[in-house]
Amino acid sequence: MSFQANPLRLLGSRDPGTGVACYPPRQFAVDGSLRPCEPVELSTTGVLYAWTEFAQVAYGQVDLPEGPRILTRLAPGVHEIGASYVLEADPEQGWRFRRA
Repeated sequence: MSFQANPLRLLGSRDPGTGVACYPPRQFAVDGSLRPCEPVELSTTGVLYAWTEFAQVAYGQVDLPEGPRILTRLAPGVHEIGASYVLEADPEQGWRFRRA
């Protein structure tokens, strides 16, 4: 599981050799070196990079301060690229981001 419900937080990984953070978490570095990654707690806030709507559900790409750009459901509302978003519980999917 790549999130923890209580308290709500995102769990990712970091390559100790390069410092690159990933979401969802990876067991090994992405460069094929088989270097083990370490678990890391990621920020619960980010900036909306892009978004779209399909079947009345909004989806977006949110850039986290640590580097990962994650694909996520968005809470209902007015969405704006470049705006701040925050992680929240989603009764249907476990988590989503909403405009801060």
